[in-house]
Parts: sequence; structure tokens; C-alpha cells
Amino acid sequence: MDNQLQIIVDESGLEKSKAQIILDKFTDYFEVAAKWEKEAKELVVTDASQTEIIEKAAVGRKILSGKRIELEKTRKLMKENSLREGQAIDGISKTLKALIIPLEDYLKQQECFVQIAKAKKDEEILRLAHAKEEEDRLAREKAEMVEAARLFEIERKEQERVRRENEKLKKEIEEKDRLASAERKMALLHQKKIEEARRKEQEKARKEKEALEEKARTVAAKAREEREKAEEEKRIVREKADASLRESKRLAGIEKKKHEDELAKLKAVVEEKPCKSIQATCPNCGNVFTQPI
Repeated sequence: MDNQLQIIVDESGLEKSKAQIILDKFTDYFEVAAKWEKEAKELVVTDASQTEIIEKAAVGRKILSGKRIELEKTRKLMKENSLREGQAIDGISKTLKALIIPLEDYLKQQECFVQIAKAKKDEEILRLAHAKEEEDRLAREKAEMVEAARLFEIERKEQERVRRENEKLKKEIEEKDRLASAERKMALLHQKKIEEARRKEQEKARKEKEALEEKARTVAAKAREEREKAEEEKRIVREKADASLRESKRLAGIEKKKHEDELAKLKAVVEEKPCKSIQATCPNCGNVFTQPI
């Protein structure tokens, strides 16, 4: 820390006595900061029960806080004294310059009398030369103005001629534009008539197309209804046929079952009355059956 303070003071370029005053004023702060820089790193709190370390950290913080406040006060006081010293030096310098500069200027005039006199003579010669140049300039400007007036008149006449020609050309162009405008209007009118006729034809064709499309939609709708109706009728016929078939199968099953029951009864009769053979007629189908015994 002391080395850092010494380096800062040395690099500032201050006079030794003032540098020593600064060293004396701030060395104590550097020593305190150096001491607590080492001790602070050894204070590591990891648990709330470490009250001793916590108290030591609080003491160190208070010490450093007090030193920081003292340091700021010292800095402000030293800067204020330096400012006042600088203001006093500036005031003395300003007063001395106000006394010295006029005397210096006067003596310089006496010292350079010959050069000043020559400069005044050269200045008069230069003034006369400038006056002659100004006179010549005014003469040239007058001649140039006369020439400019002559050229202006020529230019004016030329501009008038060009203006008349432009007006003539303008009238011719306006006439051509009028005729062209009339032709464009006629063409536009003709074009409008053609477009109106085309529009009417397109409208007629559109209506005819819409009518045909509407008719086609009506025919398609009717055909769809007829198709749906025919399909419905087919479905009903199919359902009736399926129901009739199921009923026929049911009746045939009943008839089959009845026939089988009759056969079983006949077989039972034959088994009860043994003989060489027995004949029986089916009451349902009328067939005669012969059963050997």
C-alpha cells in the first residue's frame, strides 16, 4: 500500500515538500486499509453461531467506514486549500501582468521606432496603391456596366424575338392539341359505344348462360330426385323380398319340423307293433311309406 501511494505521488510531478505533505496525510489511511485487507479475508462466516467472527467483522467495517469518512473530509479540505492557493496566485499574476505589459509595450515602441516609422511609410504607400487600384476598378466596372447594358439590350431584343416565335409556336401547338383533343373525344365516344355494345352482348350472354346453368341445375335436381326415388323404391322392394324370403324360410322350417315330427311318430308306431312291414301315408305331402319290420 505504501509503495502504491509513493508511486502515485512520484508520478504526479509535485514539488517534494507538497508531495511529503500528501504522504503524511494519507499514509495512515493506506496502513489501516492494508491491515484490514489481510484480516478481512480471514473472517469467513458460514454459520449464525459464529458470533465472534460476526462481531469482529462489524468492528472492522465501522473502523473502515470511519476512515473512509475522514479520508473524504481530508480530500475536500486539501482541494479547497489548493483551490484558494491557486486563486491567490492567479490574482497576483493578473495584477503584475497589468503593471508589466503596458511598460513592456511602451519600451518596445521606443526600441522599434525606426521599424515603426518605416512601417507607417510603407502603409501610406500601400494605401495610395490601394486607392489607385480602387479607382482603376471603378473605371473597369463602369466600362463593364456600359458593355453589359449594350449586351443586355441585344439580349432583350433577342428574347423578344424568341418570345414572339414561342407564342406563334404555342398557338400552333394549341391548335394541334385542340384538333387532337377533338379527335380523341370522337375516338373515345366511338370506343364507349363499342364498349357499351360489347357490354350489352356480354350481359346478354351472361344472362343466357345463367339461365342455361339454372335450367341445368333444375334438370340435375329433378334427375337426382328421380334417382333417389327409384333407389328408395328399389330399397323398399329389396326389403320386402328379403322379408318374404325370411318368412318363406321360416315357414319351410316350420313345415320341415312338422314333417320330421310326423315321421318320428310313425317310427314310434312301427316299433310298438312289429310285423313284416307296415305302410303309412303322410298327412301333409300324401306320400306312402313302407317300413320293414
